[in-house]
Amino acid sequence: SAAESMTDIPAGTMLVDYYHSTSAIENDGHCELVLYTTDSTDTVKLCIFTRDSADADEICTTYLIPYKAVQDCFDIINKHRLDSWDSMEDTTSLDGALTVCKFYSGGSYIRVSTEKMPPDGDKILDSISNVMQTYATADRAVPDSSETEVVM
Repeated sequence: SAAESMTDIPAGTMLVDYYHSTSAIENDGHCELVLYTTDSTDTVKLCIFTRDSADADEICTTYLIPYKAVQDCFDIINKHRLDSWDSMEDTTSLDGALTVCKFYSGGSYIRVSTEKMPPDGDKILDSISNVMQTYATADRAVPDSSETEVVM
């Protein structure tokens, strides 16, 4: 499976990126959760970027979480065959919100979004976000990470 072969991936490689924008307006409120590899095969880095509105600053909080989070995310990705979504018909969100998920696959990334998805696609994408958020507990937060994190 994809999650098992990730031990050879260099530290700092993005594995899963979930982005949700509350509206179609550029730079409006959004939330992004990104999983990165670390030097350890037991731990991954979770960065959560949030912006409440267009006027607010983006806040980043970093967590060091168990590698199981990656396996949990890829269980959902594989179960719902996210790699096949791009061949689906276009779908449009009624509320203007957009959700995008990118995930590592064999040296490159596959991008899926609520623009092309099955009828329950938004729920599937939300479940990936929910998995990551369950690991984002205060005891796993990296102190002062909001100031030191460099966003590439």
